[in-house]
Amino acid sequence: MTASSYEGLAEVASRYKEMEQHRHRDIEGIKRMLKWSPVDSPLHTGWCGIIESLQSIMNQISNELSEIPFDQDDWTEFEQYVAQLEDAIANALRRIDAEGLFGSGDKRKRVVVNLLMGDQSDESRIEFAKRVNPPESVIMLIEDLDA
Repeated sequence: MTASSYEGLAEVASRYKEMEQHRHRDIEGIKRMLKWSPVDSPLHTGWCGIIESLQSIMNQISNELSEIPFDQDDWTEFEQYVAQLEDAIANALRRIDAEGLFGSGDKRKRVVVNLLMGDQSDESRIEFAKRVNPPESVIMLIEDLDA
């Protein structure tokens, strides 16, 4: 699980600016490059202690996934399974959001909650974001990805 903040983004961008390969870049360009890179956030995996109770469930899902004999030539079953997982995650995020964890009113509109995975297209990020965020948050994500 990952979280990101503008403060963390500024911190990481400053560290990147010190690296030889990024010295030629301006700090705002580095921030744009890193903004939606979850593994570059100083808060990446910082929530592990909070969600330890979910670890056994996640292990079960991982074990179940590895035991399912998916047809290697037909990805339909696998894609259906992933869709079910995404639905469960979206439902959980909407419930948490309804409890106000991500803020309310204008504050909530400045937060983007999303499911990020490796090799994920921007379109996939946007589609999932639409499922769990107010329209203003999705617009912010789209603008950032277009920049």
